[in-house]
Amino acid sequence: METRRLLPFSLAAFVIVATIAVPVFATYSSPLSSSDIRDAYFIGNHRDSQTADFLAGYVHKFENPDTDSYICKIGIDTPFTEIVKHSEVALNYHAPDAVEQFEGKPLPFSVTVEIKLNSNYPTVTGDAPALAQLVPDFWNDYKVRLIQGDEIKPRSVRGGPIYAYGWEFSPLVTGARIQAIYDPAKITADAITVQVVAPDGQRTETKFDLSELR
Repeated sequence: METRRLLPFSLAAFVIVATIAVPVFATYSSPLSSSDIRDAYFIGNHRDSQTADFLAGYVHKFENPDTDSYICKIGIDTPFTEIVKHSEVALNYHAPDAVEQFEGKPLPFSVTVEIKLNSNYPTVTGDAPALAQLVPDFWNDYKVRLIQGDEIKPRSVRGGPIYAYGWEFSPLVTGARIQAIYDPAKITADAITVQVVAPDGQRTETKFDLSELR
């Protein structure tokens, strides 16, 4: 009789522990529900401080060191923030449109790194306008690593220069942006570390707690 009483209790305890553990091991691979899509739509559609404050949690900024170039921002995008950002800029776009567009469709997880160049960094040569000159692909010398226990390899990595306009509307290369795309099925809702290794070996590192983000 005592054994029969203990068995259901042990099974119930196992079910409770398993239920609690599910969010820890949940990945971003499953498409968002229609309710989540609507939540993301309304956050983005506000286009105000609510939207900005929400997205601010997904970007970490860094101070300007005394170097020719430095990492000024490291940000992440989850499937949820992809919809927030799309809804923020889309015109004549409504919640049913977002559900129709994104329901049942997996979205990637991405890391974006921005590199800031100081004025003494050589980016272009010659007398031609900046847009017509060959810009060295210096961003390829930076290595982006996503670590969650082990390093997670990206599906793809792309980069390019960032331009700004100076005197007489002359475009200048002021930095670069790198984006690494990852399979969300390999990422769990737990803490991740993003590490960027510069050509000189200097490392910029930051952490995001995905259990507190969407």
